Amino acid sequence: MSENEEDYHSRRSPSGAAYWMTCGQSVQGIPKDYSTPSSFYAAEGTAAHWVVEQCLKDNFFEPEDFVGHIHLVGEHKIDITDEMAEHLWELIEHVRSMVGDKFFEVRVHFDEWAYGESGSVDILVIDRINKIVTFIDLKYGHVQVEAANNKQLQCYALGVMQDFPDTRTYPTWRLG
Repeated sequence: MSENEEDYHSRRSPSGAAYWMTCGQSVQGIPKDYSTPSSFYAAEGTAAHWVVEQCLKDNFFEPEDFVGHIHLVGEHKIDITDEMAEHLWELIEHVRSMVGDKFFEVRVHFDEWAYGESGSVDILVIDRINKIVTFIDLKYGHVQVEAANNKQLQCYALGVMQDFPDTRTYPTWRLG
């Protein structure tokens, strides 16, 4: 991911899709240099994403290896706790057990449907043998998020189909 792409905040981001899909005019009021200040809870989620990525990209670390580490996210200092490590362990083990090509924090583009737009999928697994696509949007925080009919996940699905066209005919898609 390029430095500019990493810092890019989409006006029609997947995380805001439930809003802009139902109120198309809402995008007009968002400035092109859109960014939002990070809350403590968002920073905590970023730290959790970092732990998961460290554990999965090389399969060398376990989440408890990071307990006591202070992860700096913007102006927030996030302590990696036993509670966070325990919460992430089940997800990490689940992804490790999956078969297929695994991608972490992969940017997918859905501009065939929303011009110039993209988003980052936290975890993407493409099982080309069994023709299964699984993508996981890690939510670590204090608000329950439903996966069923989730517009953010639907944008990611469009992006996976665009960037990995062989998956368009796959019969099984798992979103979570």
